[in-house]
Amino acid sequence: MPTRLRLLERVKLLAAGPTKMEAPKREAVIKSLIDHLTALLSARPSASISAPDFGPPDLLAYGGEVGPAGLLDLEKALSDLIKRYEPRLQNPVVACQPRPDDYSRLVFNLTGSLDDDPNGVALTAYLGLDGQIRVIR
Repeated sequence: MPTRLRLLERVKLLAAGPTKMEAPKREAVIKSLIDHLTALLSARPSASISAPDFGPPDLLAYGGEVGPAGLLDLEKALSDLIKRYEPRLQNPVVACQPRPDDYSRLVFNLTGSLDDDPNGVALTAYLGLDGQIRVIR
C-alpha cells in the first residue's frame, strides 16, 4: 500500500492542477506526519466532541512521583494513541528518555515505519513547560 497524504493535502495537490496523482515524496509524508503528531499529542484531553479519546492522557497523572512504572504506562498510552489516530505510522514505539539534568521536561523517542518504506522513521517529542508537545525529526 503506498504512503498516503492527509485528505486536505491531496485536495491541495489536485487544486494545483496535476493531471495525475503522483506518489507523495517521503519528505512530504514525514513533514505531514510530524505536523499531525504534534497536533495529536498537544491536543487537550476531551477537546474533540466526535472523538472523546483524541489527544494524550492527562500528563499530570504521570509525574515524577509515579516512578518508572508510571512512565511505562505513559509510553503505552501514547503508543496506543498513535496507533489509533495516525495509521500512516506502522508499529509505533514510544520510549521515554530520562533527562537527569532536567526532570521538569519529558523527552520521547518515537519510532515506526511508513507503509511502503523499508527505512524506519525516528522522531523526537518534547513536552515543553507550556504543556505542548513538539515533534521534530
